[in-house]
Amino acid sequence: MYTTTRWLFASLLVLFCQRLSLGQVLTLEGAVEATFAQYPTLATQRSALDAIRANQRVVRDNRLPNVRLHDQIDVGTANGISGSYFSLGLIVPTSGGRRGENRMDLASGNIALASMDWEVYNFGRFAAEDQLARAEIAIGEAGLEREQFGLR
Repeated sequence: MYTTTRWLFASLLVLFCQRLSLGQVLTLEGAVEATFAQYPTLATQRSALDAIRANQRVVRDNRLPNVRLHDQIDVGTANGISGSYFSLGLIVPTSGGRRGENRMDLASGNIALASMDWEVYNFGRFAAEDQLARAEIAIGEAGLEREQFGLR
């Protein structure tokens, strides 16, 4: 009985070890690539590099004209509201004069504005910002490569 149990245990152990040997084999290069794909510091640097590239697109788009639309509606019981109450940073407010007595009548006013500005020439600022954005991307890529080299 004891030998039969030993023989059965040995057989099961051999079968189990064969089953384990059928698993995937991870090469050294595969382990390094898996590390590069999942290492937190590399993921952080990749995200920072993506942000720098997005900033380069913003810098490039700064050359386009800016169009701003403003709309303001004032409703209340204030004395003498007859037009825009807030200047929106563009015009002088056109609120009316004060009345001698307080009245509870509803007063309203509105204003809508559209403004556009475009920097046609700025003495090389656009070119300098483009050059700076390209340099920041190169620095980010070099930092990522340095970190990958350190992990190898």
